[in-house]
Amino acid sequence: MHRRIDDFMDSITWFSQHPLVDPEKIAVWGLCFDGNIMLATAASDRRIAAVVAVAPMMDTTGDPERREALLELALADRAGRIAGEEPMYLPLVDEDGVTALGQPLGNFFSTMEGLNMPVENRVTANTYMRCVNWNMLHLLPKISPTPVIMVTPEHDQVFPASRQKEAFDMLLEPKEHCILLGRNHFDWMFGDMDVAFNKQLDFLKKHMQL
Repeated sequence: MHRRIDDFMDSITWFSQHPLVDPEKIAVWGLCFDGNIMLATAASDRRIAAVVAVAPMMDTTGDPERREALLELALADRAGRIAGEEPMYLPLVDEDGVTALGQPLGNFFSTMEGLNMPVENRVTANTYMRCVNWNMLHLLPKISPTPVIMVTPEHDQVFPASRQKEAFDMLLEPKEHCILLGRNHFDWMFGDMDVAFNKQLDFLKKHMQL
């Protein structure tokens, strides 16, 4: 997770030096877990002019009852790799659409197929260890004064709207919470997207003087 944040900060450095980019008007946009990562990045990088977090998965620690078993598998995975073995893989989701962390992903695979973006149903055990040990909620108040808009599908089945609201409440001003009525984690991307993107654009225009 920290490496991804480092990569995004390096990307901002590259963009800020590009002749076609105004370094004072660089915003970041993230969906699902990348919404989490973009918020964490903004807590450290003041060059970011605004953050858009769409359906952010704010907590990846998962079901506490699954933690010890996942850690045991992850440590075995790391030891095996040191010994030259192939990575140990676990399913991304089981037959009920639930991850090893205990989080439901619902129709994730059918959605990806509909977007012509096939995804293998496997994740390394070591990746799950990184997930259960990642928590950035304490960083949310530190993002201010960078403006943040959180876009929450009303029926988000991956990370419930109520929990997104709890995370939003931890943010300091300036901030805005946009609820996509009647939408879930995936279907907001289909059909009329003007409602979702126009609100994001209005927010950026307001806070970045576009």
